[in-house]
Amino acid sequence: MASQGYLKRMADALYNRHAKPLESEHWGKYIAISASGETVVGADIADVRYRSLAQLGRGGFVFKIGEKAVGKVRMRSISSPNPVVATASRSGRWGL
Repeated sequence: MASQGYLKRMADALYNRHAKPLESEHWGKYIAISASGETVVGADIADVRYRSLAQLGRGGFVFKIGEKAVGKVRMRSISSPNPVVATASRSGRWGL
């Protein structure tokens, strides 16, 4: 399991490389970023989480573009009635 410090550095690097350039055009929207840099952008966080899990798989991060206002996301089972569980995090980033 990766350390919290490593995950924060990875999240910050992904945000700076892939989301920061989109701030002027997509401020306040959500972006999911895979470890390889693939992205999903949208206005609704639930939609971005579900589309990112379907298109990018687990292990990425979800950010609110321009703001640090979210936490971690864990996947239960896609067949579960409530497959995504969110928990608050001081890092301000969502992890899938």
